[in-house]
Amino acid sequence: MYDCSKKGVTSTLAEIQHEYTDMINSSVHFHIEGDLCFEVIILKGEGKKIVELAQRILSIKGVKHSRLTTVPEEKNE
Repeated sequence: MYDCSKKGVTSTLAEIQHEYTDMINSSVHFHIEGDLCFEVIILKGEGKKIVELAQRILSIKGVKHSRLTTVPEEKNE
């Protein structure tokens, strides 16, 4: 969740996502109210790189809340 009225937040978020396009399966953006936005990013890839992406997003000034939820990949037998 982030304040999209803060200068540079939206563009920085987009720039970071463009650096990880090989891992991003989907991204959904919601306008909650006023200048408050919510974004969900679905990723698939190496855990270390996923954590790196999450940390970069959390470090953006204007990001109010960020949470990483992981699900182990199921292997077909």
